[in-house]
Amino acid sequence: MRVLGARLRALRVDAGLTGAVLAQQAGVGQPTVSKVENGRMVPRRDVLDRLSGALGLDASVVAELRVTLAEVESAPSVGADETLAGLSASADAVVDLAVREARLVRSFQCVVLPAMLQSAEYARHVFASTPGVEAAEVGKAVAARVERQSVLYEPGRESVFVVTEGALRTWTAGSPPKPRSSAPAPSSRFTRA
Repeated sequence: MRVLGARLRALRVDAGLTGAVLAQQAGVGQPTVSKVENGRMVPRRDVLDRLSGALGLDASVVAELRVTLAEVESAPSVGADETLAGLSASADAVVDLAVREARLVRSFQCVVLPAMLQSAEYARHVFASTPGVEAAEVGKAVAARVERQSVLYEPGRESVFVVTEGALRTWTAGSPPKPRSSAPAPSSRFTRA
């Protein structure tokens, strides 16, 4: 999945398109493009074909992408708990390193609160909504997410969060979590979309 995603991202960058523009031209959602490029989602063949068409790829490159997709689809799958544990651990390590090295962190989420602003309760709900996930893995993922939030308080950092009203309305476990008063760092900017 990561190989396919990386290849699509490289082709998009070579075409001089942003993920949003590619999504619009292909008639798919921008989150779909992002998830495919980051190896978090296997695209259906029709989605791959639409992305290929929007990128204006020649037949040999389209054939290469289809072969890669077929390899992904035929690969043995892992259980949901292994998927969350493995993907969460490796993805969290990559995200953690990127966030800690960045001087400016920008985040846009249209459906859920940005991870850096999630309370432990909200993050637990997000992780626990993955089918078949074990409580111990949810606890580890929540702890890693909360630990990463410490960068909000480091001097010299700027954090920019765009949160849509839709993201604020997605909490389904009773009433929405109360915002943590200590969550925003003094240098954070919040924009309501």
